[in-house]
Amino acid sequence: VGEIGGDSAADNPKVNNKQVTIAGSNASAKLDFSAEQFLFFNDSIILKDIQIAWADRVFAEGNTFIVQQSVVQTGSKEPMFIAGSNAHDLEKTDLRLYSGTYKKIIGGQMKNTVGETNVIVGGSVNSGIDTSSHDHTYVLFGGNYTEGAACTVTGDTNVTVETGAKFNYVYGAGAKAQNVADTVACAVQGETNVTFAGEAYGVYAGACGRLTGNVDKVVTCGNTNLKIVWITIKCRQILLNTFT
Repeated sequence: VGEIGGDSAADNPKVNNKQVTIAGSNASAKLDFSAEQFLFFNDSIILKDIQIAWADRVFAEGNTFIVQQSVVQTGSKEPMFIAGSNAHDLEKTDLRLYSGTYKKIIGGQMKNTVGETNVIVGGSVNSGIDTSSHDHTYVLFGGNYTEGAACTVTGDTNVTVETGAKFNYVYGAGAKAQNVADTVACAVQGETNVTFAGEAYGVYAGACGRLTGNVDKVVTCGNTNLKIVWITIKCRQILLNTFT
């Protein structure tokens, strides 16, 4: 199903294309990865009816990964959840989260190339956070997030934030961490597509350039498409392109 531990290419599993459902047999059933820094999954996963304490970083490795609303997050860690990999090129990602608290949700990669990204969040994701803060603490990136390695989405990014989910910021494309050289590219070559019905301080169909200051060399994207579902939306900033 997966592995814990190292973050090198040699340690990373690749996609096995199997589907595994992990469900608790009783109310006290629990998975505890809280002592680990990295957690990798090499099969498609459905988590339901179970308690889980996450590692610092969770990699779905391009597999379909579904956390149902019946999953109860325990422990103190609010992980970075990466739909892609930190070592492999991927055709696509498919991440669906309906419970839990995550400081960063990344629809794409942290290294290498991915063809298309797909992220759906809803249910009670980040339900306890304060969305009046403009800090980049609880953020969803539809594209890649690089800490130093070039990474590209060659196709489109598709982001859906359903009613109930909360963030400080939502971006259809990607970003890079602070102090990463401007020569490191983090691009979306296709379109960014964002459908938003949740709660956030800011929603941007494009990329996040604020972290570095040089948007042209850092985070770029093609056409941007933003659909706002006005039924329950609470949001202070909405932008169709890039946040600079």
